[in-house]
Amino acid sequence: MKTSLPIDIAVMRAAADRLLAGDAEPPSPDELETLTIQLRGHLMLAIPEVEIAVLAAPKGARIRVAARACICEARRLMGVEPGRSLPAGIAHAQRLAHSVNALCRHYEGLNCGQVTSQYWSPDQLAFRRWAIHGTKCRVCRTDDSHCDRGRRLGEHWNQLRRTPAAAGTLAPA
Repeated sequence: MKTSLPIDIAVMRAAADRLLAGDAEPPSPDELETLTIQLRGHLMLAIPEVEIAVLAAPKGARIRVAARACICEARRLMGVEPGRSLPAGIAHAQRLAHSVNALCRHYEGLNCGQVTSQYWSPDQLAFRRWAIHGTKCRVCRTDDSHCDRGRRLGEHWNQLRRTPAAAGTLAPA
């Protein structure tokens, strides 16, 4: 059973803005701890979602390379312990916030970009449609059996992957 939760970009950006806004006041130590935990949680949710979107992007595409670098940096930051002083903790939380914002940008760029055959090969297009459906469909996100549309999209992608002759067929609605 899938356990991923939907990403709420607005909530993630609001948490990041709490530290990055030009008029943001420094948080208290307790607020900082809460914000740091919240930002780490946002990274834990965003990283796998961006990874799924990256798989659907064409190999060698700049956005794919940039998103993978962003994922690596986010993972690196997750393993870093903040310093003991308040300024060191704030700096660490700000780096986490920048990483959250970057992952949000890549998620939007990968999932909201054009999904047409002008930019994608037929098998890439089929996989991208299937992946996007799987990240947005409530049934596919929560149930291993998938919905009818998700199953059709997945079967179409598998068919294109296995038989290049079928590459001219249109994706199911």
